[in-house]
Amino acid sequence: MAVVWLVLAWRLLSAIRTRHPQQHAELGSPRGFEPQATQALFAFLYTRRPERLGDPALLAQAWFMRIYFPALQLGFLLLILQVPR
Repeated sequence: MAVVWLVLAWRLLSAIRTRHPQQHAELGSPRGFEPQATQALFAFLYTRRPERLGDPALLAQAWFMRIYFPALQLGFLLLILQVPR
């Protein structure tokens, strides 16, 4: 699940960079998996920025990621808290 998240993040940031360069610049031009990219990704996802861009494909991916991330966290917690039998 974590690898899928990384691919989704990379694809979203790449789409923002190519289709919305102004928004990419406002996010601080994040690259790769640097800490700045993580902050920029969450700042973009959990605000109304995807809705304001008017890009249906980007908005659909943002909504998927908004749902996928809590599922990823829940899966991680269940893995850690798994009680041995």
